[in-house]
Amino acid sequence: MKKSIIATTVLIVIVATGAVLYWQYTRTPKYSLWQVKKAIEQHDLASFEKYVDVEGIINSFIDQMLELLSDQEKPKDEWEQLGESIAKGLITLLKPQLTKIVRQQIADYVEIGKFKQEKKSTESEGPEISLSEIWDKTGSEKNTFQGIAYIRKEGKIAYVGLKFFQEQYDTTLILDLKMRHRGSYWQAAELSNFSEFMNKIDALETERIAELNKPIIEAMC
Repeated sequence: MKKSIIATTVLIVIVATGAVLYWQYTRTPKYSLWQVKKAIEQHDLASFEKYVDVEGIINSFIDQMLELLSDQEKPKDEWEQLGESIAKGLITLLKPQLTKIVRQQIADYVEIGKFKQEKKSTESEGPEISLSEIWDKTGSEKNTFQGIAYIRKEGKIAYVGLKFFQEQYDTTLILDLKMRHRGSYWQAAELSNFSEFMNKIDALETERIAELNKPIIEAMC
């Protein structure tokens, strides 16, 4: 009888400990990211929007795309600087439209599992942006997610490093994701280093092309 009571008590302790550990795990950034992955696989937009601050992600994405454009096209004189300022002002005014376009493309990807092929018109009635083209530029299908490099918590903010192996460049890059604590779960809020991530890809692509052209250049000399 005593052995039976002890065995039952041990089992209850094990089950209770497991339940507590799982409960704690469900309140970690890692678990929330797993829920994002699950929502995409199940085409569950409502669940996706719970664990992803779509508006925040889009705003930081557009701001960093503008940063990329500024880095690529440095103005040479004061007139070009003025033109750049005007262009940035116009894009800022168009930001609500761009946000709407990107939001719809994200919703399409979650709901159907791929980006819709948008038909480009020669006479566009508004701003255009294609997540599909940007995704292709990052290597898309040649990218392999290798897990989480780090999780740094600073109060109710967490920074999560997502590792992506770039097959065509034989290297691993890290995309830094900012997450916010929402009580019982964490929510992805911002791609902190997206512009830096894309700049590294551009640099790797430039290096790859230079290496391919090297024998041709040497043959011409």
